[in-house]
Order: sequence, then structure tokens, then C-alpha cells
Amino acid sequence: MRKVYYKLLTPERMLLLSFAMLISIGTSLLMLPISTKKPLSLIDAILTATSATCVTGLTILDIGNDLTLFGQIVVLTLIELGGLGIMTFSIFFWKMIGMDISLRTKLAIETSFTYRPFKDVFSLAKQVITIAFIIQSIGAILLFFSWNEHFSFYEAIYVSIFHSISAFCNAGFSVFSDNLIRFQGDVKINLIIMTIIFLGGIGFLVIMDFKEAIIKHTRLSLHSKVAVTTSLFLILIGSSILILTLLSDPTFSIMSLKHKILVGIFHSVSARTCGLNTVDIGKLNDAALFLLMTLMFIGASPGSCGGGIKTVTFAVLISLLYNRLKGREEVILFKRTLPSETVSRSISLVIGSFLFISLIFFLCLILGVLPPNKGSFHSILFEVVSAFGTVGLSTGITPYLNNSGKILIIFTMLVGRLGFLTMSYALVVIREKPIFKYAEEGVMVG
Repeated sequence: MRKVYYKLLTPERMLLLSFAMLISIGTSLLMLPISTKKPLSLIDAILTATSATCVTGLTILDIGNDLTLFGQIVVLTLIELGGLGIMTFSIFFWKMIGMDISLRTKLAIETSFTYRPFKDVFSLAKQVITIAFIIQSIGAILLFFSWNEHFSFYEAIYVSIFHSISAFCNAGFSVFSDNLIRFQGDVKINLIIMTIIFLGGIGFLVIMDFKEAIIKHTRLSLHSKVAVTTSLFLILIGSSILILTLLSDPTFSIMSLKHKILVGIFHSVSARTCGLNTVDIGKLNDAALFLLMTLMFIGASPGSCGGGIKTVTFAVLISLLYNRLKGREEVILFKRTLPSETVSRSISLVIGSFLFISLIFFLCLILGVLPPNKGSFHSILFEVVSAFGTVGLSTGITPYLNNSGKILIIFTMLVGRLGFLTMSYALVVIREKPIFKYAEEGVMVG
């Protein structure tokens, strides 16, 4: 019986169970009368808890007005635990109190960072928590000095801590009813929030790699080079196109050039990972929405708090296309040949993610998740992609979703946070390598 238990409890299933447990606890706490100013239904509590745990930001609630201070702290705790990973905190505290860490638990945390194996997984967990604490603390201090003039002393401390954690964990939650729209033209706040979002979305292992390169003068890994280069490229291209769409859109004709530039840059950063917004997404034209959906689908870098197919996966596919067009069989990045397994995994991830989003979107249309005149075809697609990318941007349809729509969005957020392949492995009964190989035969393609 014990053998069967250990065979079934794979690292992927441990991750899924840890998130399910955290969501359940969060739901129970949000259902308490001390959490909300008005009664919250079970489905809405699950949606909010899942959105916080999966660091998304899609919610029917106005966090600052509908939740009490206790409820807001519950949401903030879920964001922190969900963003850094419940397994990370578990390993850290188990080691601190002298408990042994099983091999499966070590594999589970390695799976959550989707990267190379580590000799000392406790050291990894410790570094992740330390990095998060330092960046969030510095971010909160910088935000405090910017917001101290807008709020009372204690209120400025609270909103600074809340938004620093939310930005670093790429959650997109805000205690302001208009998110960050009121600070649309504030250069300091925009730059601080963007920097925190970028650091939270670039991946802990990239930050560790840069730290080693600076202190010990070691060479950056291929992973770090690809993650940083791709992220900067997407920010540059994304912001340029967004600024052009804002300049050509008559809806934003009264917006100053400075505001348009800030909005364009901010959302090229936020759309891939976070979901904090400085403009009403529902007012953007189709070109801007399509660009945001593309950025949300790509998402953050591996081993970070964000979702999506990940920047490195996108870079591998672009490199695959480029090398094929040049007649090469190998996929080369920064003068390094990528293993065929990495390329195959990238292709599987993108195809699987695309099919999953298509399925959820199709189910939303069949089930009629929105009342008439409350949303359009592209609004629903935008919501689904946002949930999968664990971004949290919305055209404003989230409060109008019926229970079927909320359940689909909840499931999509969970798949997006864990990753399509990780969730697939968790749901497969038994994964075994085949003991034989079929004969090879070609087919016509293209």
C-alpha cells in the first residue's frame, strides 16, 4: 500500500496538492465575517483565493473597499505564499525545526522552479525567500517615500508594502478601486512598480546567477542570457507598439504624450506578468488588446512568480524557426546548441497551452458565461488568456461571469500557475517510458 502511495504521489501532484490546500485555507478564511464587509458566496471566495494564490488578480471584489483589513491581509498572505511557492516555505521551516526533507519534496520544489537539480534544496529555498524579502523591502521603502505625500503615515506604509508584494509576486491586486490609474502620470511610481515587476518576473535563478557573476566573476548561464535578452526585447517591442496604438486611437486624444509613453512602457512590462494597470483596459482598441494577449500568453521567465509559456520557451521557438530557415537541424542560441529534449518540450508546451486556451474559450462561448450586452467575443478571449498567463488584466467582465464562467477561470488560473505540462503530468495516472520503439516512416508536411 505504501509503495502504491509513493508511486502515485509524484512531485507534480505534491505541487498541485499544496496549491489546492492553500486555496482551501484561503477560501475558508475569506468566508469568515471578519474578512468581508458584506457576505461573500462560496464560488466568489474560491475565485478570490485562487486568484491570490495563483498570483493573477482577476476578482469580482474591490479589495480596498469590500474586504476588511483582516481580509486584505489574508489575500496578501496568499499572494506571498502562492508567488514564492508553498513548498519553498515548507522546506525552509521544516529544515529550521530540524525535520528531514524527503526526496519527493526536494523534487517537488525543483519542479516548481522548472530548472536544473540542486544539491542543497534548502539553500535554494533560503535564497528565494531572502531575495524576495530584500527586493520587496526596498520596493516598499521607495514606494513609501513616493506615497507619503498622498496618504497618512501609517496608510502610506500599508499601501507601499501591499503593492510591493503584489508587484514582485506578479499578482496584480491593488487596494485602490481604480488600480493604479490615478498614478498614470507619476514617473517615480511607474518606474518603481515596473522595476519590482521585472525583478519578480525574471526568475529567482537568474537573479542568483547575476549575483554570482558580480561577486565571483563567473560566467552567466545560457538560461540567464536568454531570459534577460528576451524580456528586454519584449518590453522594447511591446512598449513601442502600445505607444503607437495610443497615439492613433481617438479615445485617448486628450491624454498627454508623457502619459501615453508611460502607459505604453508600463503595460509592456505588466502585461507579461503582473496585471497592475494605469489605464482602463476596456477602452483600448483591438490592436492594443491583441498585443496585450500576445504578451500575456508569452508571460514571465521560468522559475519566477509569473505564468504563461515563459520567455525562454518563446525564444527557443523563434530560434528553432530561424535555424530551420537557415537550413540547420540544430537549434542554436548564443553559440550553444540546445538539447533536442528542450526543443521538444518547448513545442509541446506551446501547442498544449494553445489548445487548452482554445478549449476553455470554446467552453465559455458554449456555456454563455456572460449576460447579453455585458461582453464581446474578444473580451472573453482576453479574460481566458489573462487567467492562463496569471496576469489579471481584464476588460471589466469578471464581475459579470456566471458560476460556470468563474469555475472555468478558476481552473485556468490554476493550470496557468502550475504550468500546462506540470498540470498534465499531475493528472496522468502513471507516466512510464515505453520499452519498445515503432518503425519509422515519414509523412508530407507544409
